[in-house]
Amino acid sequence: MTKKQIVITGASTGIGKALALKYGNEENTLWLIARSTDKLNKIVDEIKNNGGEANSIPCDLSNTEKMLEISQNIEDRSGGIDLLIVNAGYSSRIFYHGNDNIKEAQKMIDLNFLSAIIMIEYFVQKMIKKNSGHIVGVASVAGFRGMPTAGVYSATKAGFATYLEGLRVSLGNYKIDITTINPGFVDTPMTQNKNNPKPFLTTPKNAATMITKAITKKKKRFIFPKPMIFVGWFVRNLPNFLFDYFGRKFASKLNK
Repeated sequence: MTKKQIVITGASTGIGKALALKYGNEENTLWLIARSTDKLNKIVDEIKNNGGEANSIPCDLSNTEKMLEISQNIEDRSGGIDLLIVNAGYSSRIFYHGNDNIKEAQKMIDLNFLSAIIMIEYFVQKMIKKNSGHIVGVASVAGFRGMPTAGVYSATKAGFATYLEGLRVSLGNYKIDITTINPGFVDTPMTQNKNNPKPFLTTPKNAATMITKAITKKKKRFIFPKPMIFVGWFVRNLPNFLFDYFGRKFASKLNK
């Protein structure tokens, strides 16, 4: 049996970890990327104990040179990737006045936008040669509008989603599927340190179940949980004067 070759970034915690455990079976070979060697090794051991096959690839993806190096290594060792899930992300509040805003903004732009696009562009060229493959990008409902104190994060996710949309239509002549995932609030380390309300909060395990179903169905776009479809529509269509009014009130509380 030919195993499916799957790359998952941000695989050490949260959604990425849950996806790794979901795909970690005898049908797949996983290439798991994250910064934490220890966390990755534990996940790899768990997958192997359950009869799956997985490889730990420690890497800070914001280091473009290193990211391209490990991408080439994965491509060579795997013989070609079938499914690339670009999930790694970083979120931080931008406060005013804030001493760390430039540093935090740079981290979000580098990981959520630049490195995500560069990695996809690398593997797209390989998929084009074999005329097959599936690329999944994890964006966010936060990208639907510029959220209070999260303007940079919203921008990176909006930009990433727009890139994926453009990529999908650009690859129309090839048998390469593109899926954009827009999660709502998921109970991960990235959201646990935020004090803002988290409506319709779901678990990483539930998120992974929904995402894998969307991938299997080769959906172009997928928003979850279901109530966030309405919330996303409402936020996008809220008149500017109302969005600004409530946004300023919320931002003023967070900035205190």
